[in-house]
Parts: sequence; structure tokens; C-alpha cells
Amino acid sequence: MDVLPPHFMTDPVPGFDGMVHCRIVEAVEPARLVYTWKGGPIDTVVSWTLTPLDGNRTLLRLKQDGFRPEDEQTRQVLEQGWRQKAPRTLSLVVASLM
Repeated sequence: MDVLPPHFMTDPVPGFDGMVHCRIVEAVEPARLVYTWKGGPIDTVVSWTLTPLDGNRTLLRLKQDGFRPEDEQTRQVLEQGWRQKAPRTLSLVVASLM
């Protein structure tokens, strides 16, 4: 099922070399994508879910589960990254489809 590279690079920080290892665990076109996210001290699962709404709108839910209590600082950093980067990247993807 994996069609994407099994890893990607992001910015390294102390304790993390920037390498994220992924494996697609669920893909339901066009509604859901779930993959593992393993890098540095964390081993989590990322889920993207699309839900049609009234009119020509779609709700996107992004969730990253599996953080341990000792991962709280990393969780906060990743949450900030998702909030900053995902909307910008998604806007570019949508614009390229139109």
C-alpha cells in the first residue's frame, strides 16, 4: 500500500536528526489517510480525515496520537508546526488543482 517514500527529512533539533520514518496504515480515497510517524523519541500515528459539509465545503481533521507524557514538549512543537505549515501547504495544493 505504501506509495510514498518511507521517510522524509525535516529540520533537525537537539535529540532529533530530522529523519521521520513513515508507513501508511490506512488509505480510504478520498476520505482518510493514516500513517505512522516515527522520529527522534516519538512513535505516533497521524490521521487526515475529510468530511463533506453542506454546499461546496469540506471539513479537514488532522490528528496525531500516541504521545507519551514525557513527549509533551515535542507534542507542543509539532502542534505548532502543523498549525503554521498545514494551512499554507494545503492552500498551495488546492490552488494547483483549480
